[in-house]
Amino acid sequence: MDQQGQETNSPEPIECSPAQGDFHLVCQLTRGLEDCDWEQLQEKYADAMEEHGRVEETVRAETAKLLEVFMAWSQTTVLQDENRAFKRLGGLTYNAFRREVETFGG
Repeated sequence: MDQQGQETNSPEPIECSPAQGDFHLVCQLTRGLEDCDWEQLQEKYADAMEEHGRVEETVRAETAKLLEVFMAWSQTTVLQDENRAFKRLGGLTYNAFRREVETFGG
């Protein structure tokens, strides 16, 4: 009851069961929170945010490495295409020149 004599409703703890598969992580994260005071909750929150920050930094670093590999791969593809196109142009030019010599004499 509150100060005015009215009954207050506290949130009910989540009951975890295998059927609630999506809530399994939530249950793990919230287990034992009802026994914490405000300062402990703040500390747990700060610790969780620190951990998420570390994980995010790891993901960011891995993504940067993958982007670097992708950029190198895509540049290699462009260079190979340019080399192939240059060789093809050389072959076409040679064949055109050869046909011209055969047709008109040289």
